[in-house]
Amino acid sequence: MKRFSHTLISLLLTVSVLAAAVPVHAEEPSIAAMREHSQKIMPFSCTVEVHPLTHPMFSDAGEATQYEMQRLAARQQEFGRSMDQATYEKVLQNNVKYYLEGNMSDYVTLYYYKCLDMDTFMLTVYDTVLQKTMQIQLFDASFTADYDPNQRSLMIMPLGERRRETIPFLAHEIVYQLDENTVSVSSQDNHYILEASRNPYDSSTFVFSPGRPFIPEKITRNTLAWHTENEYLDFVTYDGFTIPHTILFQQYNQHPVTNEFWLKYEITYKVTEFKVEDYMSEKDLDIVIPAGTRIFNGFTNTSYTSSTGTEASSTTVRAIVDDMLKQ
Repeated sequence: MKRFSHTLISLLLTVSVLAAAVPVHAEEPSIAAMREHSQKIMPFSCTVEVHPLTHPMFSDAGEATQYEMQRLAARQQEFGRSMDQATYEKVLQNNVKYYLEGNMSDYVTLYYYKCLDMDTFMLTVYDTVLQKTMQIQLFDASFTADYDPNQRSLMIMPLGERRRETIPFLAHEIVYQLDENTVSVSSQDNHYILEASRNPYDSSTFVFSPGRPFIPEKITRNTLAWHTENEYLDFVTYDGFTIPHTILFQQYNQHPVTNEFWLKYEITYKVTEFKVEDYMSEKDLDIVIPAGTRIFNGFTNTSYTSSTGTEASSTTVRAIVDDMLKQ
């Protein structure tokens, strides 16, 4: 009886140790499960505060000046013309200052998103300093549109490559474009590690906590030219859905002189006013274009100006695309 009790206790201790090492309640992340979760969070609207920083490229003024002089000489040779001396000195001084100081201001831009489904969303970029809209982009299953309201210019292109992973808190959706068979999952330090590779020169790593297998805590992506990290610092629950609230994005580029990776961009995103929109439709995701707008038709590679005059009126991007596809 004592031997049985000792054996039973040893067995229970072994099970306890294994349970502590491997969380039995955890669900392994997968592309299918992640996509299913993403599809539940739509349609939605939200605001994203963008706080960008550009880090200095050089710490030595002499190195910065030498680099910029070489760069300007190459550019002038490429275009076959030279700047006048006053312009050259001004450009040289401004660029050297940028290389030494970067852009460390408190500049904030607001991104307004409306997202209907996995293919259809609209982005409006608002400059808080100038206090005006700078850009409106519309992504659809069959086209992309980029409108500059200040220049009254519109570019409409056939289906592009940019998808919802460009939305900061949905950056992990890049993995949806990959085959499930190319993805591997392992466990490390009480986290799941999902490895995905688009090709031998473009790979991504996703780190998941055991209790949240649908949205990673961190994403790293490596290419030959740059390395990026998206870290989801905290999460909040809106309308019953948990999403990242603060995201830190860092991009490391190859230094033009040393060829070593250096931290170039650092952007903090803050997601606010997230709302699941029960009654959103394509009509809510459209751009109104006033008369006299310069339009580039990417389907035919032609440009024209929308009608002007006393009888001219505004139209929408979707109406313009419908006319393009009929031609």
